[in-house]
Amino acid sequence: MKYIITESKLDTIIDSFITQQFGKLNHEFDGDRLILVTDDGEPMIVIVDRGEGPLEVHVDMDVYGAIYNMFSMNDFEDIQSALIKWFRKHYNISVDDIFTFASGEEGYIY
Repeated sequence: MKYIITESKLDTIIDSFITQQFGKLNHEFDGDRLILVTDDGEPMIVIVDRGEGPLEVHVDMDVYGAIYNMFSMNDFEDIQSALIKWFRKHYNISVDDIFTFASGEEGYIY
């Protein structure tokens, strides 16, 4: 069976999936970093304000990969575009690029 999905519907589905992957996030501040963690204290997103230009956003590598694989994205630009839209919609922040970090390595982001 073949399904035809409009671009806006696909964007809505991707947005919903990303939101589900991150779950309910709590905010923790550490200097110039905002760390978004799960209820279990696992960091999912680290946002760094360097004071110039857009914010620097780092996303847990496992979540990044899950989003990429779930939607069989074609390339780096697809996943970047989806996450940039998500951050704009849910956090109202301007982001140029999304970086990744492995679980346990969030302490190296400064």
